Amino acid sequence: MNSTRVINNKTYDRLAPIIIGVTGHRDLRDQDVRILEDKVQGIIIKIGSMYLNSPLLLISPLAEGADRLVARVGLKLAAEKTIDLRLTALLPMSRGEYVLKCLIIINNVSLVMLL
Repeated sequence: MNSTRVINNKTYDRLAPIIIGVTGHRDLRDQDVRILEDKVQGIIIKIGSMYLNSPLLLISPLAEGADRLVARVGLKLAAEKTIDLRLTALLPMSRGEYVLKCLIIINNVSLVMLL
């Protein structure tokens, strides 16, 4: 049985994903956000370079703050094709209910872009 597969024009001999789980503080200080984004980007790139034959799977509950920061950074790296990464959101209810609840409670349109 051939275990190779092509994803985003890359051939993989093994497809066991490297799973990155994230959760963190909700209230990030504005002056820390850029520093945190840079550090998270460096960590994700380092993990990806350590496991070249495995795609990365980022798991996040997408709560406001650190959860979304890491998700945004990961999706940006994936969009730039810097790293092979997929985001899986673990939500406490259906996607539609979650989006509606978040839009009503915190009026945050950025969540919709992540889902």
